[in-house]
Amino acid sequence: MALTTKCAKCRHRVPQQATTCPACGSTAMRYGIDYWPSGRAGGRKLFTLPEGISPEAAKKAEATFKARKSTMAVDMHGATVADLFPDYLSWYKLHRAPTSYKDVSLSWEKTFQKILGSYQVRDISAEHMTIYQQARTGMETVKNRTINKELDYFGGFLKYLRREKKIDIARIDYEKLPSKRPLPTILSAAEVAAIMQAAEREPFYRAFFLCLYALGFRVNEVRLLRVEDFDFASRTVRVRQKGGSEKTLPLSEQVVEAVKDLVELWPMEAGAYLFALKRSGAPVGDVRAAIARTCKRAGVTKKVTPHLFRHSIASHLMGSDVNVSIIQKFLGHSQISTTQWYSHVSMGDLRRAQQLITDGGLYTNPALTRVPGSDSTEKRGTI
Repeated sequence: MALTTKCAKCRHRVPQQATTCPACGSTAMRYGIDYWPSGRAGGRKLFTLPEGISPEAAKKAEATFKARKSTMAVDMHGATVADLFPDYLSWYKLHRAPTSYKDVSLSWEKTFQKILGSYQVRDISAEHMTIYQQARTGMETVKNRTINKELDYFGGFLKYLRREKKIDIARIDYEKLPSKRPLPTILSAAEVAAIMQAAEREPFYRAFFLCLYALGFRVNEVRLLRVEDFDFASRTVRVRQKGGSEKTLPLSEQVVEAVKDLVELWPMEAGAYLFALKRSGAPVGDVRAAIARTCKRAGVTKKVTPHLFRHSIASHLMGSDVNVSIIQKFLGHSQISTTQWYSHVSMGDLRRAQQLITDGGLYTNPALTRVPGSDSTEKRGTI
């Protein structure tokens, strides 16, 4: 395997370390990767990289191919989980969020490799899921919900093999372990309003808290927002979600005003993070201290985390009988069962939230209509 360099103008071969073409003097280069999918005994292939790619990106692409080298020559008919999972991790690192990649790679190192690594992928069945559940519960003290989540990760690996590797793996329907997701203590409408009022003396954090609550964003989604993600003309905001996908949401008047106030106080260049540290320009880090002092001023005694704002707006919308599929889209959930979990939150808290949500409070969207949702919970898994 080797990285090749050619002149983009005259197609002359260029030495590895050269920055100009020895034939025509051009500095525009094209890169390719020579590799042998089935080893030296098989045929050679040239993977041409996109025109305009930088030398650094070309070297990263070569490293990716080298990481895949061990799996390129694998006979797919007899390939094991251990043969193919490293290739999946390389793909996952490129296409998914860093936090998600960390979770999946740790699951591979700690459990998948030990329990399922030796099995051929074509033979994986519901029985193997049971084997994993039994072995996992015997390895350490672990919650059933964690094991279910790990098998969801493994299901993503099997879907990758079907889609990317074209391996014929049958769909697996298996019984999930019984688990109950703990219900959070959500913020009431009055508590949210008190927190936002107490944050008025700190415009930076008031805007941050509004993005957590009124938009239902995760803390990292807010941290990585840039100025150009906000379209004030159309009153929308674009965000890159957990997992790498993007979504666009409408902006309430309160969020528009808070973000505009922040931009006026601290003028920012194009491409800058909205919630950035003044000295470095890097995204703000831990905001829990800011939440704690704001809650103290507001007289809110509950333990408030950044994610509790997201739980609260989801529960408030569910309590207002908003169409559950719209709430799913609003929160960016891939499965509607995740959204339906909020239907079990205390009805008393939901009743107290209705006035804020439906009568022009912190989040108002007339497009949201009343359609009863389902209270069913998922007990089986299909991967």
